[in-house]
Amino acid sequence: ESLRARLKELELSRKLATDASAALPCVLEIARGLCHAGTAGLSLLRPDRADGMTVRWQLVRGSLASYEGIDATRTNSPCGLCLDAGTTILVSRPTRVFAWLEGTHPPIIETLIVPLLDDTGYAHGTLWIAHHEPDARCTYDDARIVEQLAQQLMLALRLQEHARDRERAFTVLQSLQAAQHALLSHDLDQERIRRRQAEAAARKTARSLVFKEAMIDEVNHRTKNTLQVASALLAMQA
Repeated sequence: ESLRARLKELELSRKLATDASAALPCVLEIARGLCHAGTAGLSLLRPDRADGMTVRWQLVRGSLASYEGIDATRTNSPCGLCLDAGTTILVSRPTRVFAWLEGTHPPIIETLIVPLLDDTGYAHGTLWIAHHEPDARCTYDDARIVEQLAQQLMLALRLQEHARDRERAFTVLQSLQAAQHALLSHDLDQERIRRRQAEAAARKTARSLVFKEAMIDEVNHRTKNTLQVASALLAMQA
């Protein structure tokens, strides 16, 4: 059993090193296997529309996998009870207190719940295992295993959040680069328009100068002719 746990730990370490998202279901499968549980689940806190907190079965492996994604209010959930206690708890036949669990099949006979706390003590959710057989019970070793796995799960969640932060930063960087490219393209377009306008104005000015020079030449020519006629008339008169 110790060798099996060690192999599972090595498998989880590889998952954490390569893909934090893939490590999450791996943690649940390891919890199920080492604790011989019927179900293992990851529940995370989510804000609801009434400014309260909802506990969501974010990831479920085992007999209750079909219930993945269901929500319950924190005040009406075994996970919420664990988070309020701030420590590992064991709940036997939770349907006696939480009636909404009566709809789950197979029924939960006993559930072991461990809070997911970060370094500041902030609660992100819980890691839990559930037994469905009437004679199945959680042991001290189960609690120790799930608590150790909860630390690994918290690390995987942090790595996943860091990956999302990097992805968001990359998206922002891409948006910034796209905006800069659009601005540069706009500036270049405006510069081309101004250059074309300046060239058109220069051509217009050049044509105007040519026309004025032609007019001056014509005036000079006519003045010269007039002076010649006047000189001829004066010579005839003389």
